[in-house]
Amino acid sequence: MIEYQGYKGTYEYIPKAKAFYGIVTGIKDVITFEARQADQVEAEFRESIEDYLQWCAELGERPCPPVF
Repeated sequence: MIEYQGYKGTYEYIPKAKAFYGIVTGIKDVITFEARQADQVEAEFRESIEDYLQWCAELGERPCPPVF
């Protein structure tokens, strides 16, 4: 499990796709991320959180708070 700004995510490697796929857990909105290399997973996770927060701000919506 990885964490950023209180949000937590899980990920797994999918051999057929040769990529890591992940999802942010504990919120009702769906936030996903992917990376081709293991050392990119955390950066892609953080970027997906930042994109989500920016998207919420642009819409004038409150982001779902992490529930843990």
